[in-house]
Amino acid sequence: MKVSIEWLRDYATLDMSLPRLVERLTMVGLEVVRQEKKGKDTVLDIEVTPNRPDCLGLIGIAREVAAFSGKPLKLPKNILSRPKGGIRGAQSKKKINVRLEDLHGCSRYSARVMSHIEIKASPAWMSRRLEAVGIRSINNVVDISNYVLMEYGQPLHCFDLSKLKGSQIVVRRARAGEKIVTIDEKERELDASILVIANERSPVAIAGIMGGLDSEISASTTDILIESAHFDPVVIRRASRALGLSSDSSYRFERGVDVENVTEASDRAAFLITELAGGQVEGDVVDVGAKRRPRDRITLRMRQLHSLLGTEIPGGQVKRILSSLGCAVAAASTVTTRFVVNTPSHRPDLKGEHDLIEEVARVWGYDRIPTRLPYASIEFGAHEDKGGTVPGAIRAALLAGGVNEVITHSLVSREALEKTAVDVELVPDLRNPLSSEQEYMRPWLLTGLLKVIQHNSARRAELVQIFEEGKVYSRSGKRGINIKEAPAVGMALSGSAPTTWRYSPRPVDYHDLRGHVDKAVAHAQLPALEYQAQALSWLAEECSAKLFLNSKEVGWIGKLSPKILQAWDLTADVWAAEILLDPLKAQVQKEHRYQPVPRFPTVVRDVDAVVPEETPAAAVEAVIRSAAGELLESVTLFDVYRGKSIPSDRKSMTFSMRFLSHDRTLTEADVEPACASVHEALRQELGAEIRGAQELHS
Repeated sequence: MKVSIEWLRDYATLDMSLPRLVERLTMVGLEVVRQEKKGKDTVLDIEVTPNRPDCLGLIGIAREVAAFSGKPLKLPKNILSRPKGGIRGAQSKKKINVRLEDLHGCSRYSARVMSHIEIKASPAWMSRRLEAVGIRSINNVVDISNYVLMEYGQPLHCFDLSKLKGSQIVVRRARAGEKIVTIDEKERELDASILVIANERSPVAIAGIMGGLDSEISASTTDILIESAHFDPVVIRRASRALGLSSDSSYRFERGVDVENVTEASDRAAFLITELAGGQVEGDVVDVGAKRRPRDRITLRMRQLHSLLGTEIPGGQVKRILSSLGCAVAAASTVTTRFVVNTPSHRPDLKGEHDLIEEVARVWGYDRIPTRLPYASIEFGAHEDKGGTVPGAIRAALLAGGVNEVITHSLVSREALEKTAVDVELVPDLRNPLSSEQEYMRPWLLTGLLKVIQHNSARRAELVQIFEEGKVYSRSGKRGINIKEAPAVGMALSGSAPTTWRYSPRPVDYHDLRGHVDKAVAHAQLPALEYQAQALSWLAEECSAKLFLNSKEVGWIGKLSPKILQAWDLTADVWAAEILLDPLKAQVQKEHRYQPVPRFPTVVRDVDAVVPEETPAAAVEAVIRSAAGELLESVTLFDVYRGKSIPSDRKSMTFSMRFLSHDRTLTEADVEPACASVHEALRQELGAEIRGAQELHS
């Protein structure tokens, strides 16, 4: 928004230096990004945030100046008499009818007829002001519509009445195949999503964006119709994007104009046309649609204001600030402990008490609010019954283990999904993606993790250990038309472990990844996960497993297949896992019991079982735990052997069993029955051959 200081003085009392004005504007949220000298005038380029469309007009800027300076706002005067708020002139046979066929796209439309217009050059002062803010002077009528646009932020459009072909104005959606030549002399094809202003037969303007060439003001124009309307921001934004066409008008309509300002801007234009173009008002303004916006009624508590701002602002100042911004303010009681505030129509962003407090703070001045350290008491929180700490506990364990957290985009491309050979049904592509890289909602976290690994590998990172906690998306419902989102944690390792004086470099492997998974699950106070070998299309055959918790599938783990590595240009192996978090939360062990350090020594026995090649270690471990009895404390697989003296279709797996009692020292007589039971169970259930009895350790 370009602001001429000379022009701004018409509406605001500027009794401060230019540097101070720039400073105060910036403090209230209107940042001045550039200053430019234009003769004796200075033009400020102000960055207006999307929530403040009221400041896309000079009166809105002047209102802000009036608020922080304490000086009154000076509105443009209109000397035409208008009983009950309307300009009236001599009655004429030149009448216009307006029909709104799309109240959503256009909630209010006003049309005013003026005659005896003399088209000529604008006065020098008007041309100078318009050109200072970047608007080319054309003729007096067109310049007046632009002048009022810059004053009120309300776009206007003037039609040559003789070219409208009829007395009917229709606001409707375009029909299939309709075309219009706009004032930039380009023919544009329209569709049903575009709102148009039409006569009885065809469009004469693209609503809120640009007028048609056939009805523009020319040197021969004598009678005009002034359009002032309120169009829906979304409708205008979509039409502007579809046509690849934008204008000063569409820029303002897309951000929202004041519906109650429609006829005021039309009045101002009519006044200027009578003064500068000799025009006469013909009859009453035709005003169709909603005249007012519902006002928000907000109670502002002074105690809450002082609490949030950390300082006390006098009630009189609070009332003055809000009133100067256009609010209707009344005290709720004789003691001004609270105010009842009706927000103005030009500030639809004021929705609650916190919005009003922010308004008071920015106008009062952030520099006047003292800096104090916040005071708060620290309380220890209890463990959440529903496992709400699971994501945090898993994150903390992974970070402590040296795994770095990453955040990737939840929208991915089809190419990236195809490169990961995903065999799940994709969530439908977005109707209006920001780019080809963000077409689909991710069905898993692996795609984002692979992008990070690829980025780091290309820069010769020796070790990449990453994880992400985020949501994944899938279809749900009988027809798969619903979208289900689920929180998950994914992790991936690649590269070589760091070299130290004790250890030689080695590639990371399955045991590194499983160690991180097990530690994270244990830290979240969850039961141990079950690992079951199963073939998955995106994992290598020799290392592919699903994860289960209490017999319910919760995720997967393994080494990515060579096909995926090749697609992502990766040379080193990538080990990855992904776990859904919702099933874990219900399994959190809520009770925490103290367990003393063992007073008595443990007894360790090894069992070497020769089993069929396809038998997983988890199955052997499950049999051992079931048969060993209550004295068994832990079971650990520490050796797998294939080769001499072992049949080719079998393998030897050696487990270490640790026995412990908390009330006595165990003897061989305590342990032998348990070991015998384990041997027998392995033979019966798995067809195992037990190799050599092991000696007792302690």
